Amino acid sequence: KYLGLARDQSPFYELSYRLQDRNGEWKHVVELGLFEYGASGQVLAVNGLIVEIDDPAGHLHQIPAAELFNALLDPARAYMMLINGDARITYLSSPLYPMVDPREWNGPPGQGATAQPSFLGLPDPGNRKVAENFWVSLTRKGKLTKKFLLKLSEPGSAEQQVIEFSPYLLERIFPKAQFLLWGKAIPKKQPENMYTARLALLGEFSREIYRPADLNGFYRKLMEFTSRLIPGAARLVLLVRTAEGYKVGLASGFDARELQDRVITSHPLASGAKPAASQDAFPYLFGDETVMAEIASRLYGTLTPANGKAGASPAPGTDLAGLVKVQETVHSLIYLSPEPGHPFDENDRHLLALLAQEASFALNNLQLSQKLQENEFNVSAIFENSPLALFILQEGE
Repeated sequence: KYLGLARDQSPFYELSYRLQDRNGEWKHVVELGLFEYGASGQVLAVNGLIVEIDDPAGHLHQIPAAELFNALLDPARAYMMLINGDARITYLSSPLYPMVDPREWNGPPGQGATAQPSFLGLPDPGNRKVAENFWVSLTRKGKLTKKFLLKLSEPGSAEQQVIEFSPYLLERIFPKAQFLLWGKAIPKKQPENMYTARLALLGEFSREIYRPADLNGFYRKLMEFTSRLIPGAARLVLLVRTAEGYKVGLASGFDARELQDRVITSHPLASGAKPAASQDAFPYLFGDETVMAEIASRLYGTLTPANGKAGASPAPGTDLAGLVKVQETVHSLIYLSPEPGHPFDENDRHLLALLAQEASFALNNLQLSQKLQENEFNVSAIFENSPLALFILQEGE
């Protein structure tokens, strides 16, 4: 059953079965769960709830929908709504609040809201037409539309985000069947001139990153250009290699003082690490999912965001990390997590890889310059850092 649902890429599953307890007694249970998928569609994790019911026909009506779904997902990041048989919205995740009439909705049931807005009465005319077509197809033709698009715009903002919804019928959880609409944000296509502007910014970085005379200036310049080059990064953290492991050097989007002198990961990033999926194309990107999950857990589980609100760990596989190397040693790691609902795209990956590569060249140059300043004619430093000198030595042996 699990494998069949996973093959269909269903986000939720619901099952009813009998389960034997520790005393050997058989109990009727209902299970509701959420699959977490990776970028290639593989199941990364399953988060589920199992609740005992009185009889096989029982349901979870005693558990409010808000409590049920808030326990399974991050309601501040998910795009999800629940619709009953009367086309009333019985649950709505917070990013979708602007999609309904604020006079009818001020939060999920159990947290102040009692009204159930009509799915057929969405304020936006375009959304309302799509909702009506979906409902007509369902009620008159008996067909569950595979996918449909709704527009989401913040109050007072002209920008709109397109959300692609997939409907799923939930028959076992509630006394009466309801429809779960699971959405994902459609990445906004960047105008060609915008990508050209980012490439121009990368060119500016390749000139400016060689100017700092010390590591402090180098890292501040690196952080400045990373945030400008990857504007979709909600949080940006620079991990610097020390004798104990990698520690936070600089951070954006967090109050990093809470992590001062704390090791985030002691993993030897330069050796034995699983390469990124596109390692051949992006050798300066880090792709070990286990280590990335460790870094995210320690950052998000400890740091307080700058706005004072609780930080939610990014979904597996959505964060990015660039490697700044001194020869083959990873000197620092640039860790980025995206805005909720706005995943990084291939342009972001490509630009971060190029930025990390240029930063590596500049850091090698900076360290060589510092060695040469210690001794105006330090021959060993030249031969240690010059591939050409190494070639000459090998040829002369």
